[in-house]
Amino acid sequence: MEQKQWIARSLEWLIWGCLGVIFFSVLYIDGRLFFPFITSKTAVFLAATEIMFVAFLFLSWMDKKYRLHINSVVVLAGAYLLILTVASLFGNDFYRSFWSNNERSDGILLLIHLFLFILVLTSRFRSIKEWLVVFDIFLAASLCVSLVALDQYFGGNHFIASSNGARLASTIGNAGYVGGYMVFGVFLSLFMFFKRNNNWLKAYYAFIFLLELFIAVQTQTRGAYLALAVGLGVSFAYFTLFYYNDKRLKILFATVLTISVVGVLGLFVFKDSGFVRSSSILSRVASISLTEVTANNRLATWAMGWSGLRERPLFGYGQENFYQVFDKYYTTKNTEQWFDRCHNMICDRAITGGIIGLVSYLALLLVPFWGIWKYYRKEYVEKSEMKENLSRRYFTPIIFSILILAYIIQNMFIFEALATYVPLVMVLSFVGLYGKKFDFSFLGSGSFKRVSSVLFLVALPFSISAFIIVPIGANADFIKTLSKSNLPLDSRIASFEEIMARGTLGNQEYRRQYATVFDGYVSQFMNNPQIRTEENVKALSDFSDKIESQLQKQIEENPHSVANYLALMRFYNTAYVFKPERLDKSLAAFQKAVELSPNRPQIYYEVASTYYYLANYYLTNKKDDLAAQNYRESLTYFYRGAALNQNKLDFFDQLAGFMVSLSAAPNSTEVAKALVTSKVADDGIVGIIREAVIVLEGINLSKEDSAPRKDQLRSVLNWLILGDPKNKDLQEQAKYLK
Repeated sequence: MEQKQWIARSLEWLIWGCLGVIFFSVLYIDGRLFFPFITSKTAVFLAATEIMFVAFLFLSWMDKKYRLHINSVVVLAGAYLLILTVASLFGNDFYRSFWSNNERSDGILLLIHLFLFILVLTSRFRSIKEWLVVFDIFLAASLCVSLVALDQYFGGNHFIASSNGARLASTIGNAGYVGGYMVFGVFLSLFMFFKRNNNWLKAYYAFIFLLELFIAVQTQTRGAYLALAVGLGVSFAYFTLFYYNDKRLKILFATVLTISVVGVLGLFVFKDSGFVRSSSILSRVASISLTEVTANNRLATWAMGWSGLRERPLFGYGQENFYQVFDKYYTTKNTEQWFDRCHNMICDRAITGGIIGLVSYLALLLVPFWGIWKYYRKEYVEKSEMKENLSRRYFTPIIFSILILAYIIQNMFIFEALATYVPLVMVLSFVGLYGKKFDFSFLGSGSFKRVSSVLFLVALPFSISAFIIVPIGANADFIKTLSKSNLPLDSRIASFEEIMARGTLGNQEYRRQYATVFDGYVSQFMNNPQIRTEENVKALSDFSDKIESQLQKQIEENPHSVANYLALMRFYNTAYVFKPERLDKSLAAFQKAVELSPNRPQIYYEVASTYYYLANYYLTNKKDDLAAQNYRESLTYFYRGAALNQNKLDFFDQLAGFMVSLSAAPNSTEVAKALVTSKVADDGIVGIIREAVIVLEGINLSKEDSAPRKDQLRSVLNWLILGDPKNKDLQEQAKYLK
């Protein structure tokens, strides 16, 4: 009996230990890994959650008072996980939906572990007393995160420098995530301040509250600003108007509210003043507008998300597949070229799980609060011996309702990560303590406990190996291979190939980096004639064959990513020096890429490069007519891409820059002649030049910005006139520019 109690006690400590590891994993960074701020924390969370879950199963076997408890939060979380899994199975890229990638680590695999985390939290921690300890552990971890951020603020960087510059990123690595994480710390410290009676503890919680509020402000995350402004504003109103029934506090509330409104309005009215501009925080807040770059990008991305949702309204595209919508509906209204998130909780959940998934997720966030409000309206009054002020009675549901409101507001402008998932799951599990319980008798049976414990224990080493050790091993080996500058080429290639052969998480990312390594070798080879030996040509040619094979596998694994086709086209354009037929393959890849993202200029620029290299190839082989034809195609496609750019100055710079590169082509006079006599646009090359002139004249540029651009256009015109000296239209444009 004593041995059984000792085992149960050990399992208890193991569960508490795993909980501490999960909360403090936010501090863990392993610089030996690819995306160290994400992958290191995720690996620790997955392992600790699995061990914690198995430990609880054995604890429930050892001690009859424990069993798996199913409440409204567990049911809603399970329903959301199931819906998202089904949506992903019907999506185009289940592999990515399940694994995600190293940068995000937000696939179904993570969501399964978050569900297991919920199961343990709701089943093991059944009293307010225990939950206060849980919150204390979390706040201790968040305090450490805040102290690291504070060190960054003062420029000490004794732990780690901020990865976001002046915006504090602490050990989380992203200021936006830190802002969201601090929202939990601020409101939980406020909650604990009122729940604990010890004055020293109250001082401790007050310190955390003030510090984490300060850190949240210094992250310069506008979503966190709005979340805290609304959340703390509602909290302040609650405490001054209801919690403390004091007329002086009500006057204070009215005064603070007036000052706050006037201050915010004044901030926007005087946003161009030296005082506002001198403060990075004030200027960042004052810059909020629908026309500001970040806001414009968000609005454009949300519009893309809406278009994608109309296409697949019920189940969406599956977890982690927003990139497909972004590719398909991409427009240069968004200055960001690659987004894998909608940067809006509603949009993201609607795209990944459709309307059904979105409703399920919102239900998970909101429905459990019905239970906690109901409890404090009925059961709490019956159980409480002390008759409290009505407003004080609802303190707990009010604070946690404000917290979830602040979380939702924050996530209307960013997206979740593990750093915010963990406290969210913790809060929902606590709120679920008051919700509806579902009694399934088999969960308490001894046979179920024994069988489930043994099964999960047997599965544990296989799960840790497949989901943690193998992916992390590949990740670490990849970085090791990538970072060794003195590694011989054949050894580097062999190592990369072996890592990719493991077929685990990250191959899509690793192959792109692998291709970048190849680009570096080719660039060095082309820029140094003295190393162009037959041996080196053979080595790089063989290397190019391996890269081509890997990038083709990339397409086979994920034929729905335009980034994969662009990577393949860039490779073909780089490696055609070893096999010229690769340029034809690039043209074929272009057809697939443009189907996936018809409005993406980069695709047209890349195929323009393909035609340019084809023209050079034909010119070298004395096929002048084919060379001229391909130079025309080159400019035609580049013009199409540039014309998609809604920023007229970018349109001019890109187009003029490309024409300058054409003027430097071999036999440039023949190229000019071919272009002048072609129909590369509705009005030929003259029409392109005329449009460029109109664009340049229509943009309000300073003399310093305008002069070099006019010089650039003049040099292009002078070159084109060499191809057709009698062309009056070109001469007219040249005179105009003079």
